[in-house]
Amino acid sequence: MAYGVAPKSKKLYVISISSLVFISTWGLKSLVLFLVTVLIDFVVARLFQHKKWGNYSKKILYSCICFHVLVWGYFKTEILTSSEHILIPLGLSFYTFQSIGYVLSVYWKRIESEKSFHKYLAFNAFFPQLSAGPIERVEKILPQFDNLESLKFNNVAKGIYLISFGLFKKMVFVDRLTPLYRSMSQDPASYFGLELVVFAYLGFFLFYLDLSSYTDIARGIGKLFNINISMNFNRPYLSKDLSDMWKRWHISVTSWMTDYIYMPILFKTRNIYLSIVCLYVFFGVWHATTWKYVNLGLYFGLLQILYKLVDEKIPSWRKKVPGFIQTIIFFHLLVVAGTIILDSSYDQIYIGLTNIMSENTLNYANRLLSHNMILVYLSLVAILILENLNVFKNKLWCLSLVSMTLVFLTIIFRSEKSYLFIYLGM
Repeated sequence: MAYGVAPKSKKLYVISISSLVFISTWGLKSLVLFLVTVLIDFVVARLFQHKKWGNYSKKILYSCICFHVLVWGYFKTEILTSSEHILIPLGLSFYTFQSIGYVLSVYWKRIESEKSFHKYLAFNAFFPQLSAGPIERVEKILPQFDNLESLKFNNVAKGIYLISFGLFKKMVFVDRLTPLYRSMSQDPASYFGLELVVFAYLGFFLFYLDLSSYTDIARGIGKLFNINISMNFNRPYLSKDLSDMWKRWHISVTSWMTDYIYMPILFKTRNIYLSIVCLYVFFGVWHATTWKYVNLGLYFGLLQILYKLVDEKIPSWRKKVPGFIQTIIFFHLLVVAGTIILDSSYDQIYIGLTNIMSENTLNYANRLLSHNMILVYLSLVAILILENLNVFKNKLWCLSLVSMTLVFLTIIFRSEKSYLFIYLGM
């Protein structure tokens, strides 16, 4: 409301203040750390623009990056070594690497440093995407701050749809499936046959829809401010291989890691395989809440190398194998990836897998037909239909009708208990 009534020259202040208030709700530590980080990056980037600091630019850059990595590494170590659930400062992983990307881009002279501290603060603090991304680029968001306008009906309608769709994903599907999946994750050996297979498939959609629901909500809120936040997920279950998946799964993080991890290592080493392994190890550590995420990174790295080797040895295989078959094969490889990060030991997972052909399968199928599971299946079908049906999105009256329907269904079928978004713990 304050944004809508504020004059154009003051709208950015509304965004900045509301964002800082949002950060402060996570604790004073989060707010102070964020402000220190933003101030350091702003000053460092400005120093690169002054000739008298030219001889010290590299040392300043390395010092800045070391500061970010040490702070982020400290909290990441806390997560990995603590037996309790640790909450890191709000948005730390995202604004840390968003800031590193900005400083590097200025150092490499890809962009000019921002002269207004207020605008740079607002860029990093913008609360819709602060907590769990996407990782935005200065050159995409700052120009939009120069043309902040009053509410537009088209953007409001699209924003409400994205918010309602994100809430439906999270509150109806993700929150309902989370405790059921966690139970299986902690003790897969007690699950038999069809149960384990179904939960393995649902696990992929649990992670995907948890992450994409946050992005939907962030993009929707951005629309209400007439700010276009990047699309971060685009139906990754349709991917044909890892390269295709990274164009669909957390697109902004993929872009950031390609520009600031993969390409610099490739440029220095000229070894594509080493670059791939380093990229995916970093990917695993960045996502890690347990060390198993490092194993997940290695799995993806080896998978990427395997695909590359097959492409080199049999370059015609993609033309001979139909696209939908490639998609089915790769989707199953993603399902396997989900088993790597289960909470239990790999021995228990193995025992559970050996039970797939158990004659007791039908005796345990009752859990798969419980009230909650039926709602999980139905909501997943509805989500997949909406994700792949684009006709109504260009008709505002239809978009509004779908939004109201989603709000109604969310109120009626929402889970009794809510859970934090996955990325808030990373």
